[in-house]
Amino acid sequence: MTQTNANLANGPEKLGHGMSAIWRPWTGTRKGETGEHLLFAFLTTAPNDVVRPVHSKAMPVILTGNACDIWLESDTATALKLQQPWPADRLSLNAQQN
Repeated sequence: MTQTNANLANGPEKLGHGMSAIWRPWTGTRKGETGEHLLFAFLTTAPNDVVRPVHSKAMPVILTGNACDIWLESDTATALKLQQPWPADRLSLNAQQN
């Protein structure tokens, strides 16, 4: 079986960007270890035309500029409006088969 590793590049302008994510501490048993753990997840959305051939179910929500501030500082309903695919013409896929 051939596996393809892929990473995303933020288009030719190479703007700084972030991904919408959340984290929180949690105490309990996880993977056989009991104690305090930091749990992390990132928000996904439907894939755009660049991502879909590699991952048909979802892609991360990519944020730039003011959208980063909205994600960090707004109420939940406002922040979730950012849950949209990144424009395909501003994203490239760098793939390598192993």
